[in-house]
Amino acid sequence: MWRYTFLVAILLGSLFVYGYMYYTAWALCNVPISYAIGQVDDEFDFSRDRFTEAVSSAVMVWEASTGRKLFKKNENDKNAVQINLVFDDRQAYVEAEIGYRERLDATESVSQSLRKHYQRLVTEYENLRDTHELLLANYNEEVREFNELIEFYNQEGGVSDETYRSLQTEQTRLANERESLRVMERDINQLVKSINELGEQGNLLIETHNQGVGEYNKNFGESRKFTQGEYLGSVINIYTFTSEQELVLVLAHELGHALGIEHVPGRESIMYELLGEQPEDLSLSEYDMEAFVSVCVELPWWDRLVRKIFSFILT
Repeated sequence: MWRYTFLVAILLGSLFVYGYMYYTAWALCNVPISYAIGQVDDEFDFSRDRFTEAVSSAVMVWEASTGRKLFKKNENDKNAVQINLVFDDRQAYVEAEIGYRERLDATESVSQSLRKHYQRLVTEYENLRDTHELLLANYNEEVREFNELIEFYNQEGGVSDETYRSLQTEQTRLANERESLRVMERDINQLVKSINELGEQGNLLIETHNQGVGEYNKNFGESRKFTQGEYLGSVINIYTFTSEQELVLVLAHELGHALGIEHVPGRESIMYELLGEQPEDLSLSEYDMEAFVSVCVELPWWDRLVRKIFSFILT
């Protein structure tokens, strides 16, 4: 009986000791982690200083949210995690896609500008045409009335000098009005010519743009999954990014792996397996914090023991 009790006591004691050692090792990440800026390939057209600033920003994402000093830059520490910016076919693909998309956007912008200009010309033409039709109808009516008046005076056998001068003045006015209508007609014809030319340019531009969209879809339409970065124990390699903000996000993600944190749920989480839906103002999500606490926060010894016992029972 005593021997059995003693044996149980030893087992429990061993469980306590190993549980304590297990959770101490499991719950405490070795921080601050030393890091150094390593390779920064020139093909990125991204200076070493800018890359260093991006790394510092990624570090602050973790330290600001946790309130702890988790990383320190130490170029002299031979055991420091080397953070590299490595250019390969992934970034070349991304840059080619961005360049193609920018050209398509530029074509679309020009097309929209032409469309607006075209619409302005059409509106100007319609207004001028309507005005011309109104003036022409009024002119024709005045000419008809003038001719009827001339015919009347001819049937009467003539007119006085004063009436004759008045008729000459009216005839001159009608001639000037007709000339103004001819000028307006020339302007209308020129507008029609400009509209047609602009329409041809717009159609050609639309055709070119549509061809470009087809080529873009052919070359870049299929979704490709890239490893934008990876943590390899003593090295963090960053391979591709589309903006400085995305670079900071990729760096923060890989720094999380350096802390020992795996992927977590929540599309807005920094440690989510896919990047793209995280907010612009980067901060740790609830899932990120839970993962951080699980690997980097020391628990009271009793909590560690309870967790170990429950883990032992459940397994």
